Amino acid sequence: MARSAGELKFIHEYTRTLLIEWAHQTIAFGQMHKADMPKDKMYLEYLEHAQAKKWVTKTEPLRVTSGGMTSAAGRLKA
Repeated sequence: MARSAGELKFIHEYTRTLLIEWAHQTIAFGQMHKADMPKDKMYLEYLEHAQAKKWVTKTEPLRVTSGGMTSAAGRLKA
């Protein structure tokens, strides 16, 4: 299903919000907690968006990358 420009913007910004918790998990535990991730389709779309932006690794264990940490830190300042 094709997404509207507004939907794509929302996905981008909401993913940046999720990135804050993922970054915390990466710093505190060395990886993201998959058990804490909802199994719904949209959550997977947010994760895939983060991986496409290279904010999160594509291989297990999932971790927030340096670029993802920078994006999460910028979101905290907002």
